[in-house]
Parts: sequence; C-alpha cells; structure tokens
Amino acid sequence: MGIQYKPELDGLRALAVLAVVVFHARVPGFNGGWIGVDVFFVLSGYLITQVLLANPDLPTFYWRRFKRLVPPFALMLAAYLWAAPKVEPNHPHWRDALAAFFHLSDYTLPLYQFPDYLRHTWSLAIEEQFYLLWPLILLRKKPGFTVLIAAWAALTVWKFQWGWSAAYTRFDTHCTGLVLGCALAMLPRFNLPTWPFLLGLLGCVLVFKFNDASSHETGVIVVELFTACILLGNAPKWLSARSLVYLGKLSYGIYLWHFALAYWMHKQGMRWDFVLAASTLFGVGMAALSYHTLEALFRSNRPALDAAARHGEGDHVAGFQPQLERERS
Repeated sequence: MGIQYKPELDGLRALAVLAVVVFHARVPGFNGGWIGVDVFFVLSGYLITQVLLANPDLPTFYWRRFKRLVPPFALMLAAYLWAAPKVEPNHPHWRDALAAFFHLSDYTLPLYQFPDYLRHTWSLAIEEQFYLLWPLILLRKKPGFTVLIAAWAALTVWKFQWGWSAAYTRFDTHCTGLVLGCALAMLPRFNLPTWPFLLGLLGCVLVFKFNDASSHETGVIVVELFTACILLGNAPKWLSARSLVYLGKLSYGIYLWHFALAYWMHKQGMRWDFVLAASTLFGVGMAALSYHTLEALFRSNRPALDAAARHGEGDHVAGFQPQLERERS
C-alpha cells in the first residue's frame, strides 16, 4: 500500500527553494528565506512517517533513501573538489567535503566553524540523522500524536537553552520541525477547507518578508506551526501548476548546487542581483542535468512507494544561519 501523491506538495517545495535562493543571494528586504529549512523539515517528517506506516520495510526504505539522496550529493561534492581548489587553492576543501559527505556539518559548523563553501550541508546532515533514527523508533515504539507533540514542545524548550548561534545547525536543537511533521502524520485524515492552507502560506510569506535577526528563534516556531496549517488544509489548484511541480522535483538539486557559487560571488563583492541571476540559473541547470541523467539511472519503476518516490520521500531544501554567514563572509 502506497500513499497518495499530492503535486501541490512539490509546488510547495518549489516555493521553499526559491525563498532559499533569494535569501542566499541577499536580496534586500527579504531576510526570512531561511524558513525553507523549517518548512521542509515539517514536510519531511510528515511524508517519511506516512511512508513508513504504509510500508514498514526498513531495508527497502534505507535503500531507496540512499538511491535518492547519495548520487546527486556525491556528484556535487566531486564537482566541488574538482573546481574549488582551482578558485581558492589554500582552503582545506577536502576537510569540508569529508564533513559534508559523512553528514557531520550540523555539528562541525557551530563547534569548529567549518565547512565554509559547503556550510549549507548542515541541514542535509540533520535529515540524514533523522532518516537513520526515526524509522527505528517508529517501528519499535510506535509513539502516538500526544507523545510526539510533547516531544516537540520539550525539544523547543531545549533549543532556547543554547542560544541561537549555537543551536541553529545542530540535530538535537533543530529537529523540532521533523518531530512536528511526524506528529501530524499520526492524525486521522481531515477534509478541511482551503483556508488553513492559505493561512499557513500567508504566515510563511510574512515571516519571509519581515523577519529579522532579533526574532529568528521565535520565527522558527511560528513557521513550523504555519507549515502544520499548510499540511492540514486543502491546497489551491495553482500550487499544482506544471512549472511549480517541476521545480519542486528539482528542489533538492537546486539546493545542492546553487550555494557554493552564491557564497563565492558574495566574497568577491558582487551585487546581489547578479548573484541571484547566476546562482539561480546555475542551480536549476545543474539540478535538471543531474535529475535527467544520473538520478534517472537510480529511480525505480517499481510500484511500491510510488507516491513517496515522486515526492522524494520528503527531500528538503534548507537555508543556513544568517548570522554565521555574515560572520564568515
């Protein structure tokens, strides 16, 4: 038994990745693009839990995760290790690539201030650690909605004990969105109208436009709750537009490829509009190339988990801590 494919969730992924690209380009007046990570953490927890409840086969789950995530990630790292030493030969690129590849950058970044050009991989590290741990917990303990909501509240309090710079990239302090998404997947199906979706989307847009550094901590909680509204409501038809759905399918690749170029261009003092255009075109182009070539070789045609495969089983895009970026630029 699979789960129903919802193209509007791919449309949501497209909006999230565009917000992240705008944020990484440092477009004036749009400081909240970091919300992409929290939108997709909630979405990932929700979809992954549905997949596991429908198909509780751990070897199959882990293999599909490997096929979906590792090949494009390895390709990006290989391209980085080929190009980056030519641009900045004195930087320890191999150190950064190893931290990214072994999904350790969520802790090496706050503790040791690396990786640099690959700092965006902290969010991938959090999700990978979630993919490893959550199936074991879910299929053995089977926590319900109440337990998971209590866990979300406790982890939210834990997050505030560390301070924003120390807590933002770590698994133990930024897995709250994933846990909330897991809790939502435990709820029975509701036939809710469109207004909760639109309320959640409007709330995320307002945070994207008006959030500043002084309110990031509360902003994460607000975005997680708004994303919960999005998942509980019925999506409008425009979110299933073919162009948005296609961008949503490319969102993982866009996130992988665009950041290093944007970061390097900022270090060269280039204007934000040039950074935005170049990093967007490069990210979309490389993501499409990877999706239709390398990733196509690994995509399965088996009917099992069809809907999850179309959604990338919760693949996400994410931003990174704005204050850290300014400090390291």
